[in-house]
Amino acid sequence: MTTIREGRLRGLLLAAVVPVSVAFSSSPAAEAAAAADGDAQVDSSAAGLLVFAPLAVGAALIVSLVLVRRQQRKERRHLVKMLLTDGLTGLSNRRRLDNDLDGCAEATVPIAVAMIDIDRFKQLNDRQGHVIGDLVLRRVAEGIASKVRSTDVVYRYGGEEFCVLLPGASEENARLVIERVRAHVETLDFSDIGESVTVSAGVACGPGQAAREFLDEADRALFSAKDAGRNRVFVASASD
Repeated sequence: MTTIREGRLRGLLLAAVVPVSVAFSSSPAAEAAAAADGDAQVDSSAAGLLVFAPLAVGAALIVSLVLVRRQQRKERRHLVKMLLTDGLTGLSNRRRLDNDLDGCAEATVPIAVAMIDIDRFKQLNDRQGHVIGDLVLRRVAEGIASKVRSTDVVYRYGGEEFCVLLPGASEENARLVIERVRAHVETLDFSDIGESVTVSAGVACGPGQAAREFLDEADRALFSAKDAGRNRVFVASASD
């Protein structure tokens, strides 16, 4: 009997407590408390954003600057390449040759210089026109570049004339390299334009500090090769 009465009493107490707790949870005071708690969470999130926002902006700015500078460096390299490259043949140009000759003043090894000229190019150009003349220049330029050493630099000197700098090459080494170039050009196939193409060349060698003087010596040797019948290589010391 006592147990039944206690159970009934608990049931009555529970019945009284549940409505009160529900009422309290939905009361204006409870809602205000919940709203205050939500505002506190919002304020906490806003504070976090205020802390990290400047960091995010700073990181984005740094990334932007890095990308801009990278693009600027790329554009500068492209511009320099354009300034130092012959537009028709893709070889280094006269401006690059002048810069490299200035750099030879610091050279501690001998430097050979070769001047190469396409034989009777003016007549070919007059017969075939400038379009075919440009094609010949490009093919010969590729032929020269394919037969020099990896350390050598080939330049389009002007018109149908080319120059090669051969760092560290002796006079005989340079002659052999340029002879290989001459023989290769002679075998190039120009049957599509009905022409045969050859080159003549002059070679000079000496201390790097005097490379500009060797340029003139190589040019004189080139003219000696032309006078001797073309399609040959002359060395400056032998042509004097």
